[in-house]
Amino acid sequence: MGQRAWTTNEADLLTIRFLDWVASHNDGNLIHDALAFYEDSGTPTEAEKGSLIAVVKDLDARGLITGEQSMGGWATYGAVLTPAGRQLVRDRTERRASRRARSVTARDALLDWMYENTNDEINEAPEIDTFSGTVHAHVEADPFTEPEITAAATFLRDEDFVTGIRVGFGPPVIRPRVTAKGQRAVTSGAYTTEPAASASSTHNTVNVHGGNYGQAGAGQIVTQEQTVGADLEHLPDLLAAVHDALSGLPENEISGAEAYLTMIEAMAASDEPNRGVLEVAGRGLANLGDKATNAITGASIRTLWLYLASRFGFPAG
Repeated sequence: MGQRAWTTNEADLLTIRFLDWVASHNDGNLIHDALAFYEDSGTPTEAEKGSLIAVVKDLDARGLITGEQSMGGWATYGAVLTPAGRQLVRDRTERRASRRARSVTARDALLDWMYENTNDEINEAPEIDTFSGTVHAHVEADPFTEPEITAAATFLRDEDFVTGIRVGFGPPVIRPRVTAKGQRAVTSGAYTTEPAASASSTHNTVNVHGGNYGQAGAGQIVTQEQTVGADLEHLPDLLAAVHDALSGLPENEISGAEAYLTMIEAMAASDEPNRGVLEVAGRGLANLGDKATNAITGASIRTLWLYLASRFGFPAG
């Protein structure tokens, strides 16, 4: 799902829903048949089977589920969440429950949907009352409510991200258009949470002072400057430093940290890294770093997280 908390295609929606289903099935214990996901909606079509098998393979490759194939192959894959998968589901559940996060995501998702579906010939976006039920209209696969959509549309209108004919009932505007401000917000990637004018020139880097990149220790200063899009030259050293320092975590947290590191390494090695997975893994690892029993471990993990945040534009807080 990239850096976005809303979905933009059916595959991402299916991926999140399947992972949630695995988490809720038998309290997270082994599922003996992945296709049981469809049991409440009847016999899946061949296309649905193919889509689910692709999701299962992807989640397995990303280290979020693990299990075994039976004679039926991937269609009868027995799945269980890994520690990283459980943490991802917990984090997602918390974000879905955040009123502020849902509000911000609703307005960003609505603006993105209007921009992507604008009819260029007449310079009009789709009517807002057709947004509900679309792939975009979900915060991490959980549908937005009608009040959330109305509040988001009102915000976009009042803050001049969209314009149109104001009416006294129904949606805040009809025959909507995305304004120049709204277009800049989408194309810059800033959306409604940052000034769009400055976001397009942002470039993040992390500087580590007082030692080499692979050994951030206590007392060293880690600073973050705005410089997005730089290379990942120092990532291997930072990952190695965290691997070497894992013994400084509580014993029951080490396996989860290793799973996050595996996810980061896999995404970093990809030609098109999934920024959403990187953020989840990096932030999850940073949260574990707060539990470190020595300063070296905490500082190494924090340095890695700041480095990822700077390179991929994640909020580092």
